[in-house]
Amino acid sequence: MALSESWIAGKFGITPQDLESYLGEALSRGGDYADLYFEYQATSLISLDEGIVKSASQGVSLGVGVRVIAGERTGYAYSDDLSPERIRKAARVAACIAAGPAQVEKVPLLEGAKRDLYPVVTAPTETAFAERVELVSARTGRRGPTTGASFRCRLPMPTTSATC
Repeated sequence: MALSESWIAGKFGITPQDLESYLGEALSRGGDYADLYFEYQATSLISLDEGIVKSASQGVSLGVGVRVIAGERTGYAYSDDLSPERIRKAARVAACIAAGPAQVEKVPLLEGAKRDLYPVVTAPTETAFAERVELVSARTGRRGPTTGASFRCRLPMPTTSATC
């Protein structure tokens, strides 16, 4: 399909000269190959429950990906803004990544000071199930079985607080 027939080119006013400019920017750092991938995706979701609309949403995802290949290195950048300035910036970023240094300086890993901010006195699996149920019941105010109700409770063990 020719660019002039493309829906995205018409919608966003992208001309062949614009594409040449973007690709030129992408190859400005000595890349061997560059391409642009334009994306536009519209979604619409409707959820029904027994014939009644329970939720509805819609959205649009759009952007452009720029890929630059220089030898064995590949640079990629993405912009969710299709303005010429942002596409050029993505092209420059992809070019810089592809032209980046072939060697990475390795730095030795230094172990930091050890800090035990959250000591575990007793692991949750070592606490009896009945004790855990009692602790959750005490924090939520629910004792014994409940009917028709369900809840989730995360219990950070071995402390005496719960998040429900």
